[in-house]
Amino acid sequence: MSRRRKSRYGVMAATAIMALVVFAPAHAADSKAIVLAALGDGVFTGTMTGGIADKFKTITRSASPVQAKVVLLKRFKDVGCGRLKFTLGQDNVPGPDGSSRPFETTFEMNVCADGSYPSDGVDLAQFPVAPQPSAKDLK
Repeated sequence: MSRRRKSRYGVMAATAIMALVVFAPAHAADSKAIVLAALGDGVFTGTMTGGIADKFKTITRSASPVQAKVVLLKRFKDVGCGRLKFTLGQDNVPGPDGSSRPFETTFEMNVCADGSYPSDGVDLAQFPVAPQPSAKDLK
């Protein structure tokens, strides 16, 4: 094989590997890595691992992997902060009739890369009345 052809195949192979790294979805990550990826790249799609995934499996009573899709909905003025939409799903979740089925839940959260809450994502006007102690707290 000519030197030029070898070089061309090398460039094509390197390009293919770079495309896989850039465009392939993440395979498995814990919740912190998922939040960082979604805040940085705008989206995370892959398998969730770690403590939250283990708790999710305990609640659903399914050993199937927890699939996560996290999308950045809005960036806040605080650097590294945004509103994320989480969609967590799992296959083979036992239903009340004994059959197994897929399960999915969705929620949104304001969060910063360091784990704190963004200051501009809080609307204190939504809470016109300060929390009051319950009767059991007064005993």
